[in-house]
Amino acid sequence: MNQYPLNPVDFYEDFLSFLRGIEKYGDKPAITTYTSEKEAVTRSYRQLTEDVYALAAAMREKGWQGWHVALAGENSYQWVVAFFASAVLNCPVVLVDIEQSVETIAQMLETADSQVAFASASAAELFAQEADMPKLPLVASGGEYGIPFTSLLEEGRCLLKEHDHFFDTLPAEENLAVIAFTSGTTSASKPVMLSRKGVLHNASSSVAMVATGERLFASLPFYHTYGLTCSVLGPLIVGTHLCINGSLKTMMRDLRLFQPDTMMTVPLIVEMVHRRLAAASQERGLEEELNHKARRRFLRREPEASVSEKLENLKNEIFPEMQIIISGGAHLLPEISLELKRFGIQTLQGYGITECSPLISVNRNQMNQPESVGVVVPGVELRFQEGEILVRGENVMLGYYKDEEMTREAMGDGWFHTGDLGYLDKRGFLYITGRKKNLIVLKNGKKVSPEEIESRIARLPLVKEVMAYGATTGQSADDVKIAVTVYPDPKEAGGMTSYEILNTLQKEIESINGHYPSYKQIQLVNLRENEFSKTSSQKIKRREL
Repeated sequence: MNQYPLNPVDFYEDFLSFLRGIEKYGDKPAITTYTSEKEAVTRSYRQLTEDVYALAAAMREKGWQGWHVALAGENSYQWVVAFFASAVLNCPVVLVDIEQSVETIAQMLETADSQVAFASASAAELFAQEADMPKLPLVASGGEYGIPFTSLLEEGRCLLKEHDHFFDTLPAEENLAVIAFTSGTTSASKPVMLSRKGVLHNASSSVAMVATGERLFASLPFYHTYGLTCSVLGPLIVGTHLCINGSLKTMMRDLRLFQPDTMMTVPLIVEMVHRRLAAASQERGLEEELNHKARRRFLRREPEASVSEKLENLKNEIFPEMQIIISGGAHLLPEISLELKRFGIQTLQGYGITECSPLISVNRNQMNQPESVGVVVPGVELRFQEGEILVRGENVMLGYYKDEEMTREAMGDGWFHTGDLGYLDKRGFLYITGRKKNLIVLKNGKKVSPEEIESRIARLPLVKEVMAYGATTGQSADDVKIAVTVYPDPKEAGGMTSYEILNTLQKEIESINGHYPSYKQIQLVNLRENEFSKTSSQKIKRREL
């Protein structure tokens, strides 16, 4: 497939080179956060790098160089500084998901051999008060526990004044940069080891593939590699101005205050933006034009929808500068992408996995197929084994920390086995069709991907969330029928009884069944009263059934 040229970008081998590289942006704004009073706090690239060097100097003085540094807390400027300072000192960084239980967090810290922790005020309180938490040296960005982040920063500034060449000699380079934990939907999290070159090259590849704007809104959790690599490292490499958001509660507020031209997020947030715009279009009497034109194009499989001047003017009132949304972490319905295009917002879907640093493929600004997850990024090779996607490249993990058996199982042949099923079309676009472990195996030997079923059911207006699975109906375990459990959309189902909802769904599903061969047809439909439990990347936990 002929691709247009990659965007020019610098590639770095280590984090000290990375920091020295971004110093060229000088007083250009690097990171903005907002206080509870809605006041913007902005640090330039010069201030960012100076803060990183200062913190690294203080950490080195305390003898923490080479230690395993745990980062626990909400997205913040301090989180970013602590990450870079640790990376400069060749300290493997342990990314801690603070949305997990105390027991799980403690297990993560111990599994990764964490030796010191940087934490937000809420996380620091957890470290100090919970008896099950490992007792580590603690640096806190607020609150009453641990060493204050600000005092450590000031200590480092003083050290740098005394020693002009503090970073002329550094400890031997450690290839291990990050220990990140997977957010699996069916099994316990696994500690993934990522290399310095792998993470940095993947970050550069992400911006080589997609040209973002000047102002990017970063709300993805940084303890996920998607948030770290793609929404922090990549944009900083090309001098982007980031707005860091650390809470869903303030996300829409910060979005309005910062007015970004680019947003990097997950489908859940894309759907929120879409619903806000769709509701506004309904209020203006423009809903019919939006739905009919965008959906008609989708049915004809046209890759793009045209921009509506009326809808774009409406978008400019709500999200004035928004032009691009990059979505990953889960499947995004192509209809949403096409409808957002009517408002003048281009949505680019990508595909990644923690073990691959994470980016594997992404749609490009001028090569966008909404039903796919894009084209493969530079330096990454793909092949398929019985439909499973296998990956090889410098972005692939070093292995699972201290678990050689699990590492051999995942990549014993030199290729990482993603567990995802998919295919490449003639143009080189990658399509994900499901998870190998989720396949529903029928008595006749046929295999059905539940994700394929879910994708069709999720388009029904009454459906907010859906999970497809094989329901055992006979005496043997392999005597199964295809079933779906649906959480109805409260707005669409308002005033309807459960019987009416179920009856309507069954009629719509009968119509869908008409497009499937008999072995793929849905035979059982169930309702649930609450949303499904989800991972921190907003994927439904399948083990619930």
